[in-house]
Amino acid sequence: MKLSGFMQDRQLEFFVNDRGVEESRIVEPVLQEKIKFHPISKKLLEEFKSIKINEEDNYEEVTYKLIDILTDVDKDISFEDFQEILAYPPNDQFITFVDEINKSFINLVKRFNKFKENIDNTNKELTESISKLPEELKEKIEEGKLSNEERLTKLEEQYIAEENGDKKRDLLKQMAKLQLLIENKNNN
Repeated sequence: MKLSGFMQDRQLEFFVNDRGVEESRIVEPVLQEKIKFHPISKKLLEEFKSIKINEEDNYEEVTYKLIDILTDVDKDISFEDFQEILAYPPNDQFITFVDEINKSFINLVKRFNKFKENIDNTNKELTESISKLPEELKEKIEEGKLSNEERLTKLEEQYIAEENGDKKRDLLKQMAKLQLLIENKNNN
């Protein structure tokens, strides 16, 4: 659908009512096309970041920018023409369209903020739970967060510090396995 599709004139229609009296009414144009609102995705969020909605942007500019991001409507009219039809809406369908753009944007921002808040709360709870674990388990969890290269460096440090021959041999085996894993990963 094209944005200019909303710029259809209303029409005055004459008709005869049930009592046989001639009357008239203003008839809104009926758009037969459907508007697709894009689903929320990472790409959509990146597009929001790219439009750089500034505090100095006015309502018309923000709405005009959002049309491309939120819908499949083709902006085939200039920004100046868009401002004009926002000031003097040509029909009720255009008003509904603009309302839906605003609702969709507000809903998206709320959902994103709630999602971010949930992630922050989960991370906070995880951190608190981990801090209550015994030291031995904490070390294992921290070890799990390390990259293979960091693990190898840590094993090398333990190997140098270790005096027991059997433990040194075990550390050497672990280092060899980890080195193979790193090399295989780098070759792929």
